[in-house]
Amino acid sequence: MPYSQGLRRRLLLARTSCLFASIALALIALPGAARAVAPVKGYGELTRFGEPGGGSGHLAPERTRALGVDPSDNSVYVLDESAEPKELPKTVTHHFRLQKFEDVSGEYKFVAQALFEEVAPQPSTGEFDAEGIAIDPKLKRAYVLTVDARAEPGEEKPDEGAFAASTLYAFQTTPAGGKLPAATGTTGEGVLTGPAAFETQSETPGKALLEPAGLTVDPKTGDVLILAHIDEKGEEVDHLTSSSDHYVLQRVEPNGTLGERYVDTTNFFKQGDVGATITTPDSPIVVGPETEEHVYVNYDGLAEIPFTGEGSPQTIFKEAGGVDGPEVEAGAEVEDGGALSVSPEGTIFARGVIENSLVPEGASKPGVVLRSLDGAEIGWTGGQSPAEGSQSAKEDKCVLEPGFFEEPHPLVAAGSEGKVFVLAGEFLRPEQEPEPFTKKAIVELGPGGSGCPEASVEAPVAEANGKALKAGEDVPVHAGVNFSSHVTQADALRAEWEFSNGTTTEKAETTEDQYQDVKITHKFEQAGEWTVTETVYSDDLAMPTQAIFDADHLITPMITETGGAEPKKLTVKLTVSPPKEGPKETPKETPKETPKETPKETPVEAPKEAPKEAPKEAPKEASKTEVHVLPDATLAGTSLTVSGSGAFSAKVSCPTGEASCSGTVTLQTLSAVSARAGKKHKAILTLASGSFTVAGGQVKTVTLHLSAKARALLAHAHVLRVRATIVAHDSTGAVHTTQTIVTLRAAAKPKHRGGH
Repeated sequence: MPYSQGLRRRLLLARTSCLFASIALALIALPGAARAVAPVKGYGELTRFGEPGGGSGHLAPERTRALGVDPSDNSVYVLDESAEPKELPKTVTHHFRLQKFEDVSGEYKFVAQALFEEVAPQPSTGEFDAEGIAIDPKLKRAYVLTVDARAEPGEEKPDEGAFAASTLYAFQTTPAGGKLPAATGTTGEGVLTGPAAFETQSETPGKALLEPAGLTVDPKTGDVLILAHIDEKGEEVDHLTSSSDHYVLQRVEPNGTLGERYVDTTNFFKQGDVGATITTPDSPIVVGPETEEHVYVNYDGLAEIPFTGEGSPQTIFKEAGGVDGPEVEAGAEVEDGGALSVSPEGTIFARGVIENSLVPEGASKPGVVLRSLDGAEIGWTGGQSPAEGSQSAKEDKCVLEPGFFEEPHPLVAAGSEGKVFVLAGEFLRPEQEPEPFTKKAIVELGPGGSGCPEASVEAPVAEANGKALKAGEDVPVHAGVNFSSHVTQADALRAEWEFSNGTTTEKAETTEDQYQDVKITHKFEQAGEWTVTETVYSDDLAMPTQAIFDADHLITPMITETGGAEPKKLTVKLTVSPPKEGPKETPKETPKETPKETPKETPVEAPKEAPKEAPKEAPKEASKTEVHVLPDATLAGTSLTVSGSGAFSAKVSCPTGEASCSGTVTLQTLSAVSARAGKKHKAILTLASGSFTVAGGQVKTVTLHLSAKARALLAHAHVLRVRATIVAHDSTGAVHTTQTIVTLRAAAKPKHRGGH
């Protein structure tokens, strides 16, 4: 998941044949595995730490900036500001603190810290920033990058007010006397590269690294890689949509020397821009073995950037929207880094949004999506909604944000052994409810954890000729029988099917992502009793028998109907009888067989099998089925961009076969929310509504406008997952209702923080 929108419910018509068989259907769940399965652990929350406060081992409320993990021992590093910045007329002094936490008998404890100050030009907006943390396990270093505003408006400096890379700090990860010493080769309080080398305040166009969006370490060379953009024209106010702006990947060598800079002159990341609206890349990571490294970034999925030299970035995979429950969207766009991280084993962890379909009305909550290096989804974790009336973090396992606005704030940092750490900054907000609340902002997720939403799968349903099969019904022996089952709180990545009559075993596999409805069509060519076994593999890592780890990689999890250490299969048992029309197909034996068979079969079978009735019934059944397979009016897209005025366009499609579709489209929040932070009253909020009339087989664009409350909600969250309900009537007057989950995104402004 994320993938195409909507449930894929299709009724498949079976061809009529002259051969019929009686099928007795029974749905049962039988234990047993198709192959040996090693004992496995669940995946979920392992522990939580990092309470708000000012002392060592605590995190500064609303001033915690970044998260990093050393995968060699899974130690955790957190950057915050230990005191309020000291603002003067021309400068601002930041009091930064880098803290290290280690696992001590299953609990993370504070072990050391580095305190350092930075004096920067006073930004006109009063904002201040630190970009992120990168850990080098080989050199045993922790890097921190800070950014400064480029002077104040009125100084006539290019890109005034934009933020630029300022200082790269380096500290040793080996503590000494409760401190993290400055790394060898640094000056002052751990400065490896400063504003002079970065040319933070340079008036020469194209020199300053504007609006950094993440940093990482190249394991092979030890270089620090910084993702940013440059303005080669040196405009008064920086605008990403300008043709002179290019994204760059800047190397900084371990000794602090600026290395090669890759410049994307192809403007790959600005394709398809409309006005000031632009999707921006962020969160660089280095993946692959040292012999074949690649740099990936979060960009509407995953994209690769060349290390150095020429060439254009390329898409690794592209997000394709949401699905019906759970909704998952990986790597939501962020201005800074922290949306992606990669483990030494080669698993990519991406910040995502999960819809918890197990709670009333559903609720979109932050989670983590796991992917392989080619972008294929392994699974997801997190995504839990706070328990009603919960008073402690213990009651809210796997809750990564308890906030009001369903926005994907958390930062992710991968460890080893399948573990990932999440900085859930919302837990540090003073106004967070309920009170008192045991606030702990750092969550460790991994094998053996618990508390995350668990998926379930329904027993398969068998259909033929568009109808669910019942005991004693007749269906063509050689025609297809459709099997389907529904998955809740997950998507089925693939499914294995086994058809056996005791002597013959046939196997099939659906390898494509079927989302929540798993289906297959199988023809039974032999009469007899058949057992159909379905094994569903999903992307929910929370189930007890799903997550399997070995030394090198994560095995795809398997959904089971119930918990336990052994998987359970869902089976359908079919009895296929020989055809009862033998006399018609063997003319020579008719005189012998007719006297014997007529007394037994004629009273029962004749009404069903009479030749005159078959032509009448078949067309009627086909006609009824065709009416039901026609789709309702639907949205043609699931990602909508909202302008600053609150206007946005939604495309409504009317299916071919209808004369026209008319009705309304309404957007509402997935769960009860407060229109303003800090307010206790919550309710489902209607965001926008409008009417439409669309001709059959056509798509029409409908312009909608967010309400004032909805605009305020989106302004705070930037990205909202909402439910779109389409109520339409066709030319016959029949009413059709469809619901779709869509993403609303605020139109991006030029990425500067001091200008207009």
